[in-house]
Amino acid sequence: MTKRASDSEDDVAAFAEAVRGTRRLGGKPRVSPDIGGADQVRLPSPGRSRSFAVPVGAQLLVEQIGQTWAARADGIDRRIVRKLRDGAIPIESQIDLHGLTRLKAAHALDRFISASRAGGRRCLLVIHGRGLHSGPDGPALLDVVRAALTTGTHAAVVLVCASAAPPQGGGGATLVYLRR
Repeated sequence: MTKRASDSEDDVAAFAEAVRGTRRLGGKPRVSPDIGGADQVRLPSPGRSRSFAVPVGAQLLVEQIGQTWAARADGIDRRIVRKLRDGAIPIESQIDLHGLTRLKAAHALDRFISASRAGGRRCLLVIHGRGLHSGPDGPALLDVVRAALTTGTHAAVVLVCASAAPPQGGGGATLVYLRR
């Protein structure tokens, strides 16, 4: 499947819409002249490391390099992300969201995280797929999972979340490590 030139423009526009109203932690907002608007975050060129802040209440720092991403709570060392991805922290529970609509996936993820916390499980695997069959709108469930974990109601209980390693599902799955 070949990518159209407008795909990357669509991705940038979708990302800009997703982060509208956010601000960098510890700094003033940066504006991209090609996107416009003082309330939008500047997007670096693809393939480079980028960090951006989510709303202050969530306190998660999201980093993306290529197709992989990670988010960690303020003060959490990057080594925890590495341990999570390397499988040093065993997965205690998992959910597969394939085939669900965005709304049903969001509700299922909400119930899953609540039940996992109630059961004392901290390391979770959320399988959402890569979005290869999502149509022109792109990977629907990946966006739902990212938003729920980084800015949703459970963002305050997430210590770390990251793209899974290839044996665990790669870009089609997300590892989550919850607070105690």
